[in-house]
Amino acid sequence: MGMGKGIQPGYSMGVGKGIQPGYSMGAGKGIQPGYSMGMGKGIQPGYSMGMGKGIQPGYSMGEGKGIQPGYSMGMGKGIQPGYSMGVGKGIQTGYSMGMGKGIQQGYSMGMGIQPGYSMGMGKGIQPGYSMGMGKGIQPGSRVPPASRGTFLHPGIPR
Repeated sequence: MGMGKGIQPGYSMGVGKGIQPGYSMGAGKGIQPGYSMGMGKGIQPGYSMGMGKGIQPGYSMGEGKGIQPGYSMGMGKGIQPGYSMGVGKGIQTGYSMGMGKGIQQGYSMGMGIQPGYSMGMGKGIQPGYSMGMGKGIQPGSRVPPASRGTFLHPGIPR
């Protein structure tokens, strides 16, 4: 959970074969995006909640073996393109979100069970980051110092 007046992204990721819900909550006066990704063979709901005075999108994604949805959301006063690509027979979802007043591009490409996504937030040009995960639980992320201890995934250090 991120709270304050600025930009507070929050996300959670569940990887495996069972039920992996993921959700994130941002609270404050700015732009608080929240999204979650579920990967595996079971039921993976994802939803996000935004609270505050800014832009609060909420959406959910369910992925199976043959479904590769791609969508993008643009919010703000500037140019926010978003696109996604799905390649192969597995679970390849990609989406991007642009938020703010400037140019915020986000895109992701997934091949196999390796999702990647990026988010741009703010007034300038802010590219996000991508995470690749294999068959096990190998998360890789760059956690901002102010956000340590706010993630629900057991593989990410608190």
